[in-house]
Amino acid sequence: MRTQQLVALFFFSVALGACEHELDDGADHFEPVDDYANLEEQGVYDCTERADSGYRQGARFAISVVRVDAKPVEVDTANAYIALQDAARRDGVNLRVVSGFRTNDEQDYLYGCYVDCNCNSCNLAAAPGYSNHQSGHALDLNTAESGVLTWLNRNGGRFGFSRTVPSETWHWEWWGAAGDFEGPCGHVPAPTNVAPTDCAALPAAGGIIDDGDNCFTPGGPSQYLRSVGDAGHDGDLIWTGVTASPAPDNFGVWWIKVQQPGPYRLEAYINRDYASSRQAKYSIRHNGRTDLITLDLTAAGNFRSLGVFDFAVGEGQQVRLDDNTGEHGSLGRQVTFDGLRVTPVATPPPAPPPTCTQVRVQTDGAPLNVRPSASTQQAPRGTIANGAVVGRLSTAVGQEVRGNQSWHEVQQGALRGYISAAFASCVN
Repeated sequence: MRTQQLVALFFFSVALGACEHELDDGADHFEPVDDYANLEEQGVYDCTERADSGYRQGARFAISVVRVDAKPVEVDTANAYIALQDAARRDGVNLRVVSGFRTNDEQDYLYGCYVDCNCNSCNLAAAPGYSNHQSGHALDLNTAESGVLTWLNRNGGRFGFSRTVPSETWHWEWWGAAGDFEGPCGHVPAPTNVAPTDCAALPAAGGIIDDGDNCFTPGGPSQYLRSVGDAGHDGDLIWTGVTASPAPDNFGVWWIKVQQPGPYRLEAYINRDYASSRQAKYSIRHNGRTDLITLDLTAAGNFRSLGVFDFAVGEGQQVRLDDNTGEHGSLGRQVTFDGLRVTPVATPPPAPPPTCTQVRVQTDGAPLNVRPSASTQQAPRGTIANGAVVGRLSTAVGQEVRGNQSWHEVQQGALRGYISAAFASCVN
């Protein structure tokens, strides 16, 4: 029986020889079933590459495959699709891959289902090596959803995508060049350990480092960094969407070079029209250490304090903000790169003499949080009851609390950390 069907298929294929496109599954108008299993992964990509064999019109070639929307896609096609999907999202259209790259074994199975008519609803399928989907460049998209096909018909060509099977509204392919879209896959952001040579040190009075200044460096694929010329500090800003990826794609670095060493207050300018991340993570590298500060950008606009940090004279000090905040891309949240205000703070009073080995906690009655560092930006390690007397190990300069910038490093049993000197006094 199968031999007769193969003969029939041969003559059918010969009859189609003058057609522009090869026989492909779905050409008989059987649209791939969208079971919405990857709905939660929409907008998520995994750039871990695996080598595989692609096929086009029977010819075999090597390809690298990554995953987008939880579906396998050739790496350069993935970068183009990520740009396409992001543009659709900004227009309110939710684009999703229903079917992507197909291995030769997978195509052989579907072809057998078609010939023997015993699985896959007997849907039409190309012979192994001849399916568009084996190239890695062909995607079946969710065009059955409202607005998707209309948007693709208007905008797909801008990103190099076109319908190559006229009878299939869902079937789109990309055959551009590798460098057409500098997407997140297939590259690693360049290391940023040295400030640009034209980044001048701030004077003793401090200053503001704006997104257009020499001491600011944007990083990652340029097409995902959007410049706005009528908003933000000094009338401009840069924004990008956030991701839940393990590694960053886009980032911004403000280089902190000072002429005068000492404590400086850092404040980031937040424009709430463009900044919507609820857990933007600022990494502050200063005087040989690094602190991570998390901000809810929706809480308030204008200049927001990151805290007070001690800076030395020299290279390598910076504030960095990455786009991988841990928030799912489908939420449509954004981070902004804008002005960073650097202001020197008055030298705090000298630390208590060595004889002050204990301090008493004094609050309004509530227990006092013990922090990992001299800042309220990090989660507490524990609490100390009001009125308790604890051992003082040292005193450091940190975030200003009620006009006091001193923090005591204390220890009570196994609990060790920092408490604000605004709520503690020496007892000896």
